[in-house]
Amino acid sequence: MRVSTATAALVPLLVLAVGCGDAAQQPTRTVVQQRTATQTRTVTVPTPASRPTPAPEAAPLRYLAQLGSFRSRANADGFAADLRAHGLRAAVMRSDAYVEMQPDYWVVYLGFFEDLGAAKAAATQAHASGSPDAFARQVTYDVTR
Repeated sequence: MRVSTATAALVPLLVLAVGCGDAAQQPTRTVVQQRTATQTRTVTVPTPASRPTPAPEAAPLRYLAQLGSFRSRANADGFAADLRAHGLRAAVMRSDAYVEMQPDYWVVYLGFFEDLGAAKAAATQAHASGSPDAFARQVTYDVTR
């Protein structure tokens, strides 16, 4: 296949990620503006699903009320369902994603909160609703995993 000089001289000027309604989602397509010696054109190309999301420069500190941790996802889901039946907004997450947590656990938690005081208040509420082991903690997302 022969490549013309005009095609070979395309230089990306501007690359935009498009289609990100939620910060956690990958872009659905990429818009690239290219310039040759005589023209400028815009090309839209699909973004591969396997494209990694760039890690943030520094992971933000977050706070949560940890209600329990389990080796089994089913046990964690069952405990969270019991707490939700008592009016708590309990959720389940994998511990591997956070620096301060031991890997390979399923964690039942309330949060995330902006400060430790709010996390402590949630832990106190969890104590009253049947989670005697609840405690507040700071967690940092592990950008290397």
